[in-house]
Amino acid sequence: MANTPEATLRGFQSPAARHSAAMDDLVRQAVFGASDEREQARWLIWEIGQQAGVRPASIHELYLARGRGEVPPFTTPAMNIRVLSYDSARAVFRAAKRLDVGALICEIARSEIGYTEQRPAEYVAVMTAAALREGFTGPLFIQGDHVQVNAKKYAVDAETELQAIRTLIEEELHAGFYNIDVDTSTLVDLSQPTLDAQQRVNYECRRPDQIHPGPGARGRDRVRGRGDRRGGRQELRRA
Repeated sequence: MANTPEATLRGFQSPAARHSAAMDDLVRQAVFGASDEREQARWLIWEIGQQAGVRPASIHELYLARGRGEVPPFTTPAMNIRVLSYDSARAVFRAAKRLDVGALICEIARSEIGYTEQRPAEYVAVMTAAALREGFTGPLFIQGDHVQVNAKKYAVDAETELQAIRTLIEEELHAGFYNIDVDTSTLVDLSQPTLDAQQRVNYECRRPDQIHPGPGARGRDRVRGRGDRRGGRQELRRA
């Protein structure tokens, strides 16, 4: 579309350009280009989104406002978009515009990142571009769904597995995932005789930056946690 990144940004200031096949070409480069081309295309999509009002955001404050009764009750659809992600996301945003949907979440799980080979930076670029292509504006809620502990790996080397979780969370936050769902339900031990014993590892692992199988890991850091002792799942929102 243009020879320099600056010229490309200027070109995409036009809604007609954002809604055209030029955006498809930029996404193709962001996914399938050589390393330098991918990085440049992803940066361009991010900056175009910033200019056009399509910006990754945390849904945390909206949920708090809903809890306080400051907004009417509503349902937030959360969709695991992982196959034909650009085309699927375009369909989602078309429907959102047609139905006047306010809040929706695009998410991908740790396992899905693995078997689809869609790293967080690619995923954010594709979701942002799909919203831009369809003329959707507003906060873009992208979630790291089921950042799940692998029980077998945890049993062999707990710290290595937990460090892998921390590393993925950092990668997701850096890319623009501002909603993180840490899932430690895999660590429930149903062989134990009491509910407390079954869930002990879960409820003692509170902070995503200091998860370890011992007491004292309480409080909050960059991400807020809400533990579910019944299911072991913690939903984490960026503070």
